[in-house]
Amino acid sequence: MRKPIDPRINRTRQLLQDALISLAKEKNVHSISVKELAERARINRATFYLHYIDIADFLKKSAEPIFENMIPSLPSVAEFFQGDDALKMMTDWLELIKNNAGFYAAMLGDNGMPELRSRLFELGFNWYLGLLSEYYGKSESHFEVRSMASFIVAGHLGFVECCLKDGFKAGVRESAEKLVSLTFGCIRIMDKSPQAEIDG
Repeated sequence: MRKPIDPRINRTRQLLQDALISLAKEKNVHSISVKELAERARINRATFYLHYIDIADFLKKSAEPIFENMIPSLPSVAEFFQGDDALKMMTDWLELIKNNAGFYAAMLGDNGMPELRSRLFELGFNWYLGLLSEYYGKSESHFEVRSMASFIVAGHLGFVECCLKDGFKAGVRESAEKLVSLTFGCIRIMDKSPQAEIDG
């Protein structure tokens, strides 16, 4: 069992993340110096270096929670197409992003972290690649499988960006339902089997 994190550490991390979001409105995050970040967070640089090696380390560790929370929640193919597993996955994912909307809006924005988008795309692409390959009974190297996986994941990222810009006004549950509907709609397009059904 993990030891609880010292509240002072959590406070320092939050101050630094808030400072990062603020500075990202002014410049590219990779051009931010430790001095600028510490000053905006109103902490000294020594405190920063107690927790991080440099800005790159800070950015990487700041982005880790979304991957730590997403990977264990990815359902199997059977689970995804049955019951509410797909909806639960999408709801959990969007809830995590909504709860950290300022950070993800900044990091997926023009001054943010292209590597975060790349990692999210890679994670989603590899998962959908396996799911679609099994569902359609085709190789993961098959063009239709790879192109559909790419299309779906790119759509997910675009959908998230729209939700962030809109402030999740539609609500997380309603947004998740729409995302599931769009995803299943894409999958049906390539579904050549008249016997296959998707319980959406």
